[in-house]
Amino acid sequence: MMRQFKENCKTRVLRHIVRIDRYYTIFLGCVVLCIIVGMLQFSQKSITLPQKQHIQQYRVQSLYPHTQDLAVNLLEQPEPIHQYQYFKFLRVLHFEQQRIRFQKEDES
Repeated sequence: MMRQFKENCKTRVLRHIVRIDRYYTIFLGCVVLCIIVGMLQFSQKSITLPQKQHIQQYRVQSLYPHTQDLAVNLLEQPEPIHQYQYFKFLRVLHFEQQRIRFQKEDES
């Protein structure tokens, strides 16, 4: 009798744990989905004035040619510049800065 009672308790507890895990998984899925939707909306937002001025600075310089080309293309496009394009610009700038720094280190 006592052994059967313990087994019944264990199976009930396991059922509740499975339900809790299921709800937890659904909750985490909703959180991840909300984050993805938020990031997509943010990436479609237009850039701010200081960010546009930052791009305009690199349009006239000649030290970073790939960054200069990208800046010219971004500023000449008819539609507004989006955040994801600005981050792409920053990635190209960072890559060129690293390349030039490594070239200077190799020469010295």
